[in-house]
Amino acid sequence: MRKFLAALALLALSTFAIQAQAQFRASDICKMKRSQYERDQCLEYGLRGSMLRVKGNTQQLLDSSRVSESKKSILKIHKKWASKFESKCSDNECYYDMASDRNNELERIMAKYNIAPM
Repeated sequence: MRKFLAALALLALSTFAIQAQAQFRASDICKMKRSQYERDQCLEYGLRGSMLRVKGNTQQLLDSSRVSESKKSILKIHKKWASKFESKCSDNECYYDMASDRNNELERIMAKYNIAPM
């Protein structure tokens, strides 16, 4: 019974953490920096890292033998995201948030196929 209650508590805590995380944008961390220069640097570095993760996670999905039937749909969705990424954003904050959101989507897909994300 204790194991069941512990598992239930862990599930509830995990659900709460995911919901709390969804309320914040990736760029919100950068807004806490003291100067505009620090905020700009934070956004630039965050964007670079997020884009590397998008590229790496997408490539891992496409290269994996576990993802055979849905590679075309993954590629199609990624191309759609990339065009939206280019047309919607005009500053690093928007780019950073969109790249972080895409990484979250990719990581959910990767978890489905038991693939470790970057």
